[in-house]
Amino acid sequence: EMGEDRMMGSLTASQFASGILKTRTGRSHMLLDWIGVFGSTIVPTPTEIPQSTLAYLETLSASHRSMEDLQQQYGLSSLYEMKRRFHSMVETASSIFQGDVMKDAAGDTSEQDAADAANAKSASLKQQPRHVITLEAFVQAVSNESEEQGHGGYFPAHIADLVFRAVCPTDQDDGSTGTSADASGGASSGLFWALYDVLSFGCDAVRLVVAKQKGDIMSELPMLRFCFKVFSLSSVHTIGSANGGRRRILTRPQIGEMLLLLLEHSSFRLKRDSPPSLDDLEEDEEYYTGHPGPFEERAQALEDTQVHIAAASLLAILPPSMQSDGSTDETSHIRLGTLIDYVLDLAKMEEDVLSFDGFCRWYFHSGSTHLPLSQRRVGPFIMELRLIASVLFGIPPTKASLELAIVEELRKRHKYRYPQTDTSRRGPRGTVWYILEDRWLRHWASHVQKVSGTETDVVDGRDNKVTMNAGSSALQRQSSASSIRGLGKINNTGLLAENGSLALRADIRWRQD
Repeated sequence: EMGEDRMMGSLTASQFASGILKTRTGRSHMLLDWIGVFGSTIVPTPTEIPQSTLAYLETLSASHRSMEDLQQQYGLSSLYEMKRRFHSMVETASSIFQGDVMKDAAGDTSEQDAADAANAKSASLKQQPRHVITLEAFVQAVSNESEEQGHGGYFPAHIADLVFRAVCPTDQDDGSTGTSADASGGASSGLFWALYDVLSFGCDAVRLVVAKQKGDIMSELPMLRFCFKVFSLSSVHTIGSANGGRRRILTRPQIGEMLLLLLEHSSFRLKRDSPPSLDDLEEDEEYYTGHPGPFEERAQALEDTQVHIAAASLLAILPPSMQSDGSTDETSHIRLGTLIDYVLDLAKMEEDVLSFDGFCRWYFHSGSTHLPLSQRRVGPFIMELRLIASVLFGIPPTKASLELAIVEELRKRHKYRYPQTDTSRRGPRGTVWYILEDRWLRHWASHVQKVSGTETDVVDGRDNKVTMNAGSSALQRQSSASSIRGLGKINNTGLLAENGSLALRADIRWRQD
């Protein structure tokens, strides 16, 4: 009944997805159901169909319906760099099945066991949509060292596992909690992040909602909610607890696990930020003693776990009466139950559970420490999440002050990991450096320091939608390129030799060119 003027000759992917989502009935759709039945009829092996109609609808919903909403909500007019980095992490079948899969799977087992292992892995891949980041790929990227990027990793493997699961939609839940076998090389979990999941997580980490751009503590709430969810995924809650991960509280065992995760992350950072040559010289001293092993084995005697006082003091989770003032032996330990009591005390909780409001009170309470928020309690954990969002996924911070903090953190880690000496001013042999024009860097540093903490701290210009076409003038293009914090694009041309090659000038000067 549509008039000719309203008829459409073609549909974009976004229009098609929108139409499907608006016309489905419950979790079914007549057109897609028909296509599924028709495909099953003509395909010789129907079991090879990779996705159900429901999975297809959910993929469309995540990738098309809300992408534009995210861009508008967080003021991102361009997703080019984020998409590029996302696709660099997408695991394809060819990257997973490297080498002789049958031989690798076999080990000391029979050929039939090897075939079953390979078939199980192949089946798990067919259950996932294409172009997604798997749990295994994420854990590897987050927990492994990267000499190319000059860092020692962000989180231990099982913490990376928890972070990944906290982002996954609930309908992806594979029924497991805590550290999975997947992170240590087991069978594929079937969990994945689509581009929408990456952007949603990353924008919460480093972007501010356009309508609520303020420089106060409200900007911390999205990451605090996310951390609270990560800590609630600790598998210890399944033991003798009615919480089941559904109530918005942390039980005493979960609070204990939260503190151990924070301490483990701190220990991990200390080791991974050390020079690589020292990594294998000596074993790290445990930050707690008494109950090693899986979460379930520690849960029974969690309260009696002994934690190093020095390690607890570094994170400002130590009660004032135990603070190191010269009278306390820093090699001594404190009972984890005492640290849990201190959390509940600062949170002003009347019961032995921690609500999200109490969690926020504990985080913001200065106690007896003068450490800034970024260095105490959950602060270092949040900084790690922001580094993953900005460095790994390329999502730029809204606030100039946060951008400066992230760059300074990266500089500090690189300096510790690759120390400069009198004989090696640029770090040990093999240290990777990226060349950048000094004048642009000084301009950037001066600008972000000047606007940090002011009203223009949150004005980054990335929500500027400037349409460029072939007829746009050079001035228009330059204006568009300079819209991000008022800085022009990085241009290293002046550092290169004049012969048109990519070789550096012979007379280039450190921190002057």
